[in-house]
Amino acid sequence: MALKHGYDLIPCYVFGEEETFWNIQPLPSALCSLLNRWNVPTAFFWGSGILPFYPDSSAEITIVLGSPLRCPALRRAGSPQPNEVESYHRKFVAALQDLFDRNKEKYAKTGRAAKLEVL
Repeated sequence: MALKHGYDLIPCYVFGEEETFWNIQPLPSALCSLLNRWNVPTAFFWGSGILPFYPDSSAEITIVLGSPLRCPALRRAGSPQPNEVESYHRKFVAALQDLFDRNKEKYAKTGRAAKLEVL
């Protein structure tokens, strides 16, 4: 959409989000494996006290924003091409990695040791 209409992409990262919910594993691992084969989720999330579906309000959340990545409006037929999408995706991931690296020491729970995994 960004390349088709010329929208700016703004890299952003939320530090502390991993502290808003806790993953509870009440089932034995063998049962989890069996249920996962049938696409039955076995992770249970718990947030705040007696309201498990609400995020934990004591978590410190910090949102950092990067500079906009300008995307051209590619309005020709059959656009954007896969190579154009891949090119801007690489630029966006690089900008996000840079944003994370510049801010992790100040805001990440593990500081300098924090790593960003982009799948």
